[in-house]
Amino acid sequence: MRLSPEDLFSGFDPHLEEVCVALRALVRKTIPDATESVQVGWSVVSYKYKAMCVLISPRDSVVRLMVDPRGEDLDDPAGLLVETGVRFMHVDFKEASEINEKNLVPIILNAAQLCGRSAT
Repeated sequence: MRLSPEDLFSGFDPHLEEVCVALRALVRKTIPDATESVQVGWSVVSYKYKAMCVLISPRDSVVRLMVDPRGEDLDDPAGLLVETGVRFMHVDFKEASEINEKNLVPIILNAAQLCGRSAT
């Protein structure tokens, strides 16, 4: 059985589900030709070109917008990104009202560019 993003998101608190839906809309608007899929084992929705570049990762109390590759090469003018570990960087959200498109679009676009797509 294939899980849809809506199926994954609906298992979380309504506030977090709202964050997931808002982030999904922003990512799809920003990089519309990326391949979207649910990674069931990780409980994330991923967006990729040649490689995975953006993930929406609902957790118990936050939703993480994760980007790969990580590092200084990512455009993060607002200084939002935090290291997740060896591979990813992320921004956490507890409420949809915290999502600032102006600050997130450069991060999403740059992650897509670095993963093998020329974003415009």
